Amino acid sequence: MNRRDGHVIDRLVLGMATSGSRRAVVRAAVASSLSALAAVLPKKAIAQGDCPEGQANCNGRCIVLSGVENCGACGNGCAYGGGETPGTETCVNGTCVCLNAWLTRCGFDNCVDVANDPYNCGGCGFQCASGSCSNGACLTRCEPGATDCGGYCAYLGSDPYNCGACGVGCASGVCDAGVCATPNPEPNPDAFADDLDVLAHLLAAQKLTLAFYRQGLDAFPLADVSPEMKDSRLMVSEIRKHKKEQVDLLASSLVDRGGVQPKEPRYGFKSYEDFGDLLLGARDLEATIVGVYVNVIPAVADPAVASLIASIATVQARYAAYLNLATGTTPFPDLMDAPVSRQQSIERFDRFIAG
Repeated sequence: MNRRDGHVIDRLVLGMATSGSRRAVVRAAVASSLSALAAVLPKKAIAQGDCPEGQANCNGRCIVLSGVENCGACGNGCAYGGGETPGTETCVNGTCVCLNAWLTRCGFDNCVDVANDPYNCGGCGFQCASGSCSNGACLTRCEPGATDCGGYCAYLGSDPYNCGACGVGCASGVCDAGVCATPNPEPNPDAFADDLDVLAHLLAAQKLTLAFYRQGLDAFPLADVSPEMKDSRLMVSEIRKHKKEQVDLLASSLVDRGGVQPKEPRYGFKSYEDFGDLLLGARDLEATIVGVYVNVIPAVADPAVASLIASIATVQARYAAYLNLATGTTPFPDLMDAPVSRQQSIERFDRFIAG
């Protein structure tokens, strides 16, 4: 018998001893027993539709779904630690939100500062490998001399994608001492390195023409040419003398400036049938030489060298004009003489080189 049953019996005995009515005593005993029995029996669950408007049946209980334990749905609890402390939540319009506006809800019940949280850096789920987050960006622990460029360790002195500062890219793909370098152009075979290179180029061309005249005149002595060709033979002899002096001037200018004379190759001029045929060869050769001079003049830096070259070029043009006239061609075929590039001159002179 439990304690509650003992109380019931005590009351029954007391009633029988003091009451004049046995019926009243019995009624009191029955009522007390029923009350005790109701206390220990389980309560009947509330039906689904029995809750008032604005409440929901959560496991047999009518609940308003706006609390931190049942926010928007039965059992949907918010992380509430009591008070407006970081990391706690409240329920607003059926949704768990962080109590502090500067925090972001990441996951089920985690309010974090995405500006500084290394596990949620800049947004939920963005974890910093370095373990450091500042202003929503991961801080990279770079080696000495390197700079953190958005989570990438860059050497600003040589990184073509971060040249001098993060995010500065070099179109050339080359960063030198923090400055984007100009891309190296493809080597130009027609370009001249300096004035010495120009003088060496002209000297080689003039030596070739001197050798041409020397061999041609030796093959056709004045006594062996026809009378109508004697004047031309004399003029070509004068041209040869000039060529020798021009070669000496160019060689002296080159050597005086510290240059080295180009090695003279072994020539392979063809054998001409007569002096008239030789004149045709000389005409074509001098036309090329004039173009060579026209081409190099803009490349000269030293005014003294430019003056020397120009003074020889004008005489070269006179040679070409005379040879045109001597071979039945107009002495001034074009309004301007076209330049002959370095590569073009090599191709034209190559047929005269034997090795």
